[in-house]
Amino acid sequence: MEKGEFVKINYTGRVAETGQLFDTTIKEDAEKENIRNPNAVYKALGVIIGEGFVIKGLDDSLAEHKPGDKYKIKIKPENAFGPRNPNFMRLIPLNVFKKKEVMPFPGMSVDIDDMVGIVRSVSGGRVIVDFNHPLAGKEIEYEVEIVEKIEKKEEKALLIAEYFEMKADSIEFKEDKATVSLLKSCPEQVKKKVAETMQKHLNLKEVDYVEKFKAD
Repeated sequence: MEKGEFVKINYTGRVAETGQLFDTTIKEDAEKENIRNPNAVYKALGVIIGEGFVIKGLDDSLAEHKPGDKYKIKIKPENAFGPRNPNFMRLIPLNVFKKKEVMPFPGMSVDIDDMVGIVRSVSGGRVIVDFNHPLAGKEIEYEVEIVEKIEKKEEKALLIAEYFEMKADSIEFKEDKATVSLLKSCPEQVKKKVAETMQKHLNLKEVDYVEKFKAD
């Protein structure tokens, strides 16, 4: 496989040291580990190889395989969720939480200045919050299957839209222009990112959006 090619993959990711499952596209795996999210859709993930749709170590491995391959890979922290950064540990006065009528405790997830962190300790009016990614510093293991390679232009465009969580009904092409029919409004920054990605990978000069709503 080469950088820029479109594929669909199934995977199950675990912490290498403990075997703890943290992410999967396979419903049965989620059910076995009792982590199934009833609101999640479990299906193969669309990826453009080399574009950072998945973590670097997994992304790099895809280029070494072909459709139909099933394999396992271990990924060091620097190519997974990064090393732990001590600068991401912040000491926050307990009064900051009390003003919001929140009583923090170790293990509690908190949102401060639009950053999500985990409370590590509460002592003497001081709260230590860890803003590192929960998997930072950990070696990761993936079981991967490259389900198929995507060749058709419309399927590639829909893959891009879906990856950025854009609800697209259909995408029509005319020369170097694409018109995306939206089933649901989405933020302008998402429209911009989808358009840029389509222009880069589908040789388009223009991407237009049309909101299209179906009656119940």
